[in-house]
Amino acid sequence: MALVPTSVVPYLVVHDAQRMVDFLEAAFGASVKGEVHRHQNDSIKHVELKVGDGHVMVGGVETPESATQSMFFLSVQDVDRAYEAALQAGGTMVEQPHERHERRMAAVRDYVGNQWWFGSLAVS
Repeated sequence: MALVPTSVVPYLVVHDAQRMVDFLEAAFGASVKGEVHRHQNDSIKHVELKVGDGHVMVGGVETPESATQSMFFLSVQDVDRAYEAALQAGGTMVEQPHERHERRMAAVRDYVGNQWWFGSLAVS
């Protein structure tokens, strides 16, 4: 029988981890939890952030070529507001707010290329 995890935690591997921390704080109200681990050059090596009811880990790499890209879906109360906050935090438009799959949705891309999708509860 498989061991069932208690949660799944995204781990973003990025160049310029401080920039990702700033984006997550400004776009999603994230807050750093615990110690920030640093490389010898003082850049962020590892940090954990609380985002809503969950959390995200961010690992800093020394070159942009070492970064990875991912896609995330965030369940939010107000898609339009989440989309605008992410744009103001430096995200770029992937899809403007619209109705799809019986819910309101939108998406932005961060500076690494990660896509952040926002979705509401099912449209009534």
